[in-house]
Amino acid sequence: MPRLFIALQLPVEVKDLLRNVQAQLRRQIPHRQIRWQDVEKSHLTLRFLGNVSDADLPICCQQVTEASQRWRRFDLETSSLGVFPSRQRPSVLWLGVSGDLQALTDLHDTLSHRLSTIGSYQETKGFHPHLTLGRVRHTSREVREQLLAALEQIRPNPVSWQADRVEIIESELHRSGARYKTLATGEFKGP
Repeated sequence: MPRLFIALQLPVEVKDLLRNVQAQLRRQIPHRQIRWQDVEKSHLTLRFLGNVSDADLPICCQQVTEASQRWRRFDLETSSLGVFPSRQRPSVLWLGVSGDLQALTDLHDTLSHRLSTIGSYQETKGFHPHLTLGRVRHTSREVREQLLAALEQIRPNPVSWQADRVEIIESELHRSGARYKTLATGEFKGP
């Protein structure tokens, strides 16, 4: 059973910004305290499906392709840094997304509705669009203070891009990390 998620891919300019922000953060936070996201694998997750049966895979591809054909391209932009779940207990370090959040949220909601019976994972949290920079390994007081200080000091210049397609991506877990493979792509209509 493939482990799947639905995502928007990022252009080179956004990945370059992620690398730059990670480099700034690395200078302020001890390396061993953060497990950094591989920028080449970065994407904007719309919906994590978990394990999808082989029988449901064609249905999943069809639903995403059909939904995307009804969608128009929309503009997004990177924004400020943040953490999940809270500043008191940071576990995920991220770069926010702004722009046409109504279109992005509507796309998320549409795909979630169409795929509600597919996959082993059911969403329990609200949709908060972000680009993961890293995961915090230890949240001692010292690490938290370094992290929060870095969040206050680093102000990334926004980078804009146009969302023009959605992808179904398989995630294979390995000791060296996850390997991603795009199984299907749904192109959006023009502007």
